[in-house]
Amino acid sequence: MKKRSILIAVLMGLYCIANCQDSSTAPAFKLKNNYLKIAKSQRTVAFILLGAGIAAIGSVSSGNASFNTTSTVGVLGAAAILGSIPLFIAAHRNKRKATAAATSLDFKSGWEQSFAKRKPAYFPTLSLTMTL
Repeated sequence: MKKRSILIAVLMGLYCIANCQDSSTAPAFKLKNNYLKIAKSQRTVAFILLGAGIAAIGSVSSGNASFNTTSTVGVLGAAAILGSIPLFIAAHRNKRKATAAATSLDFKSGWEQSFAKRKPAYFPTLSLTMTL
């Protein structure tokens, strides 16, 4: 009986450890704000790649560079331009996911009233978005 109770206690402890997540390390990628943040960073990187590719092709199109340099820089510029296309697509997809998010959790600031004073506080708010 003693072995059985120890086994049950160990299994319950393992179950609690395995199924509990700390809220700071839990994945929060389904929230609207995180999708918008990801979309903005992807769009920024895509514009940087596009600008670098256009600048590289523009620099070798003048014809003053040697043939070896021209082909290398031209190919790298074209690769940068082509590499920006999937990032623009992913940014658009993440922005669409953010606008179509069914729920979003946010913390709104407000004032908490106590007996002696008012102090700033943050209240969790849950919003439901329905697309028609």
